[in-house]
Amino acid sequence: MRKEINSLHQLIRLTDEQLQQMLQSNLQELHLTSQQIKTLKQQKQELKQMLRRCGIGDRTAKKYIKQTISEILTEHIQLTEREMELLLPIRKKQQMSERDMFEIMLCCYKRKHDTRALEQWILEHRLEESRRDGQGIYEINAEQIRKIFEEEPYRISELERLELIVQRVYADYRGLGVIDDIRDMDIDGVSGGVNGTGREERSVWIMFQGKSVYLSFLCFGSKKELQRICRTIYRYGQPGQLSQKRGYMVNEMADHARVVVARPDFCESWVFFVRKLDNLKSRKLEDLFHDAQSELVVLLLKYIVKGCQTIGITGEQGSGKTTLLMSLIDYIAGNYTIRIQETAFELQLRQLYPERNIVSFRETNAISGQEGLDFQKKTDGAVSIVGEVASAKQAALMLQLGQTASIYTMFTHHANSTRNLIWALQNSLLQAGQFSNERIAQQQVVEVVRFHVHLVKDVHGRRYIDYITEIVPLFENEREIVCYQERTLIYYEDGRYKLIAPISKDTLKKMAVYMQEGERRLYDQQILSALEQDSAGRSKD
Repeated sequence: MRKEINSLHQLIRLTDEQLQQMLQSNLQELHLTSQQIKTLKQQKQELKQMLRRCGIGDRTAKKYIKQTISEILTEHIQLTEREMELLLPIRKKQQMSERDMFEIMLCCYKRKHDTRALEQWILEHRLEESRRDGQGIYEINAEQIRKIFEEEPYRISELERLELIVQRVYADYRGLGVIDDIRDMDIDGVSGGVNGTGREERSVWIMFQGKSVYLSFLCFGSKKELQRICRTIYRYGQPGQLSQKRGYMVNEMADHARVVVARPDFCESWVFFVRKLDNLKSRKLEDLFHDAQSELVVLLLKYIVKGCQTIGITGEQGSGKTTLLMSLIDYIAGNYTIRIQETAFELQLRQLYPERNIVSFRETNAISGQEGLDFQKKTDGAVSIVGEVASAKQAALMLQLGQTASIYTMFTHHANSTRNLIWALQNSLLQAGQFSNERIAQQQVVEVVRFHVHLVKDVHGRRYIDYITEIVPLFENEREIVCYQERTLIYYEDGRYKLIAPISKDTLKKMAVYMQEGERRLYDQQILSALEQDSAGRSKD
């Protein structure tokens, strides 16, 4: 007769023993038919494969392993009702941890909202507005969890309690611990290990509607557990080993979320960052911006894309650069092929636009960015997209794409002004060794990049376009670029977009070559009409 199970650690150990027995059993000793042995071998192989794939964003593998654990708990270990009460005491609230309460509430919301359960729970209780007194930190703490749980009747069935215990065993054994279900929710991202928290490692943060929210009621439990999660979360596609020599990894997960992991000695602690883009309610440009006269931003961006002009989109992390880039694809002519260069396959444009001719490439250990670019030139690409220009090498490649490999290019960057964008790209060309003269390097940048869109995320998580600038080359003898002019076309002020200048005539002339019949005339009607109205309004004021 086995001992009574009264801890999760004990249950995980018994589950592991049963799984190892299933994987290591000698089928020849079971005196089965050849067909039965063949079937069991296939089942063992499938179990091994699913164990390798769970914990990296593969929801099919997660479901399979959870079902296996459920069978182990009910058929082999045979958990009793008393043991389930010890593990998850739903009849004694005072004995529950905040994690218990949170997972029960999430379970109740998942009945109706599925992967939007966390979003609905936060919004209904207005937790996205919760801030730590005097520090400006958005936080959901233990006191709030207990208050919400005690105020409302969150009831679960015995079957749901078993499912929660199965989830807990899976999460702490083969999954991603306290963030396992959170990672699957429709949020912008989740990170861990990013603040000093002592032995319990209370360092779980989520990115929710542009806000960084600290879930201080959750903890990894130990540094060892945080390390286990960091070593697990990046493994999709076998990208290599995270080690002291190779102290960071950038990869994607099975569901295309981007994951970044770092460890000592490169980083002061073990950390991970998961960024999700599959939670967009809409990819339509019109749905991204809602301030007064935002339709002018949409019109201007639409014509810039239709006019085949290279666009640099800048802003801090989480300001919406990638989201905007994805939305602009709608306005690229349907007959244009699209080629993408990324660090990790993050954009996933083929899923959003399955009818378009789109191919993505990324640098690998064996294939350099330059080799990838040389190959890309042979793939009939009309429009080039660079997911993120974050290094001198990537900047040099982006400018090459804009000059020789496509009609025009769109890219994202972290510059905080038009001048800084040009300087950063210019310096990247110098660092990459392609030029030794600053003036010539700047000429190359100004020749390629024609428009700059700068995004801002304020302290409340609200995202908006701060300004759109046209970069106009200034020529000497009509041939040599000697300088450039920044022309602000539209900017944001006091909750309103203000259109102050049209696109320059020379640029419009180049854009007209690519626009369909009537589009240029429509631009004149809409943009110039808006300028006249705005000018008349300012005159009255």
